[in-house]
Amino acid sequence: MLDEGLLRQEQLDTALARQRESDRPLGEVLVSLGYVSPGAVANVLAEQHGGLLKTEYGISAGLHRNGAAAAPAEAAPRVQPAPAPAPAPAPAADPKLLERWRNAVAERDRLLVQLGQTVRDQDAQLASLHAEVAELRPRLEAAEREAERGRAVEREVPELQRQAANAAAKAQRLTVELRRRDERVTELELELAAARERPEPPPTPPPQGEPPAAAHLVLLAGAEGYELAERDGPPPAPGTATPDGTVLRVARSPLPGDRRACVFVTP
Repeated sequence: MLDEGLLRQEQLDTALARQRESDRPLGEVLVSLGYVSPGAVANVLAEQHGGLLKTEYGISAGLHRNGAAAAPAEAAPRVQPAPAPAPAPAPAADPKLLERWRNAVAERDRLLVQLGQTVRDQDAQLASLHAEVAELRPRLEAAEREAERGRAVEREVPELQRQAANAAAKAQRLTVELRRRDERVTELELELAAARERPEPPPTPPPQGEPPAAAHLVLLAGAEGYELAERDGPPPAPGTATPDGTVLRVARSPLPGDRRACVFVTP
């Protein structure tokens, strides 16, 4: 290869160093580095063999038996993988068949372009969907937290209903008690009004020869009802203002066998 100008000395030195590191065939290293083409390696191997030789780089008869020597290393392009070309038609193919083949190739190319565009469109749609999901994720998490709070409230509803029922029952009992108390107050007010309108009989004078009474009773209205209290001296006349209240009337003591007078007063 050096004599034919296919390879430079520095390229060979680099390839030999790479071969020692990788323990691969020299021809494979030269092709992988892009220094020579696979056909040049096949020609050199056939030249060394002394005749026609089939290798992994193709079939060759040698450097000077293929009609021309291989191109110099500077002109050899770096090998790149490429799709397999479409099968070439036979030289004597039918023109109609050749036209159909060309149409098929054109249709294939069009479909490949369309497929590439479809793949790009789908990639764009997928990227858009990912962006939408990323945007909606915080709202979804917030909705899940709100739903969890709603479920917690639903679990508290029975207890709240029980407390509300107890409060309603207590309010009803208090309402009944208040109505009874109002009715009792009304009864007492009617009794008091009737007592004020009823004429009081004159007090019974003490029998002749008996001393005046040394004490009397007073009927007082308290917070829990009426009570009797004892006062010194004779009973005051109706309409008299006393420390206990205004005297409404004077009657006999309600106690059995008690001859003292009883004074009814109003605060």
